[in-house]
Amino acid sequence: MSAITLLQQAKIEKKRRQYKNTNLDLKTMSRSEIIQVLLPNYVIQDKPRAFHDSTKPDKYVIGGYGSGKTYTFCAEGIFLNWANMGLEVLLVIQTQSNSNLTTTQSLKLICKDNSIEYESREIKGVNYFDIAWGSKEEEIGHFLIASGYDPDSLAGPTVAAAGIDECFLQKKETFEVVIARARDPRAVINEVFFASTIKPLEQKWGHNVCENDYYGDDKTFKVTIPTTENKFATKEFIERLERNYDEETQRVLIKGENISVKGISVYRYKDTTKKKSEDLLMPKPGGSIIKLLLGFDFNVGIMCAGELWLDKFIRRQIDEYKIHDSNTDELCQLIINRMLDKYSGITDSRKLDYSLNIFMDAAAKQRKSSAKIGVTDARIVRDSFVNAGFNCHITIPNENPPVRDRVQNTNNLLDKESFVIYDNCKHSIMCRKFTKYKEGAEGFIVVTNGLWSHMSAAVDYALWHSQRMIPQEVTEGEEYRSVAPGIIVMNERKFK
Repeated sequence: MSAITLLQQAKIEKKRRQYKNTNLDLKTMSRSEIIQVLLPNYVIQDKPRAFHDSTKPDKYVIGGYGSGKTYTFCAEGIFLNWANMGLEVLLVIQTQSNSNLTTTQSLKLICKDNSIEYESREIKGVNYFDIAWGSKEEEIGHFLIASGYDPDSLAGPTVAAAGIDECFLQKKETFEVVIARARDPRAVINEVFFASTIKPLEQKWGHNVCENDYYGDDKTFKVTIPTTENKFATKEFIERLERNYDEETQRVLIKGENISVKGISVYRYKDTTKKKSEDLLMPKPGGSIIKLLLGFDFNVGIMCAGELWLDKFIRRQIDEYKIHDSNTDELCQLIINRMLDKYSGITDSRKLDYSLNIFMDAAAKQRKSSAKIGVTDARIVRDSFVNAGFNCHITIPNENPPVRDRVQNTNNLLDKESFVIYDNCKHSIMCRKFTKYKEGAEGFIVVTNGLWSHMSAAVDYALWHSQRMIPQEVTEGEEYRSVAPGIIVMNERKFK
């Protein structure tokens, strides 16, 4: 540190004596107990406490916006700065400007709140942040705060410990260089620690660490802090996030949950296939017959359906339906009520102006997800829509099409923009982005959590089986012809 005033020396000496009188001892005290002495105004909540107290060499704190993860990250850094005083602790951020707004700013705030003398200076893109734990040179703790944008620029220093802020948004090479730097043999505690928000579309590495069911191993510790668990996050702030982000984005940015992005993308989704719902010109009764498609996928945990409008050769997905931990009856009533609001006269005076084609997976003929004992999902769907007065036709396969063929059919339609998704179908759009697959001994296997893949499968069934409604596509689609003998068509006249 540069020359300090007599007043600063007096403050530093007072702090040094306070720490000495407290007899801080790494052998007899937990880390959070020591941090509480170093930072008396830092209110340590349960999950940050578990993070601090872990003695594993690699530690992760993952959290949503405003969860306090950066504050926790900086507090851990200050503890390591004290434990390794006289040596350097490396903190890596995305960019230098990012550091000035987040990491460095948080370090300054913590030091000011806890009457700790510090000095911060920037030289050639590196921020040097020194903390005075005493007046002697060996009692000065040193931070090097540098950008991880260019991993090669970090290859020089050997440090006692290191931390990476927003670690998953930085390059894997940065991670590799940093863990190789934290090897100073004089270090009292040799640790590498990380903090990050999960952003699946931007994430560079660490997908296995982000998995919701991964809590660490012998060398690794992970804690996830939802925004709602930070008692300093205001109600207004949380409500603002909830207003401005859709349900799935809230899972990531508020709850800190992971959306798996491992594996190879199943769908060749592109944003050009996403249309704005306000630009949709809904067909009006009285002209040509309005062809509506519904695709269902039945599961115990989540039940899904996608609604499409067949506009000549283009399938336009205009709505989606999903219901958790419920039954087929409730899903059907949700769909029926919404369709009655959207389509004038669909069950009465203009009934014949509409053709509602319902497509299901083969599980619809089983008795798994419905609430009525002894009744299949197919029967519940048929009764619900027929009794409501819809002009409907139901198609169920004896077997579902092979997953690879079904996906390829959807990708072909996406490529030709013969299948477009409107932006109000948020869950469906996320499905197209995050559903992954792997090749294995059993062939093509979808590996993404069903929370994503079920919605895309429901719409895929409608896309696949609706080929029979477009003669040109039946001629070109050899895959469809191969499963045609297994199709059962049920309508109002034939269903018993």
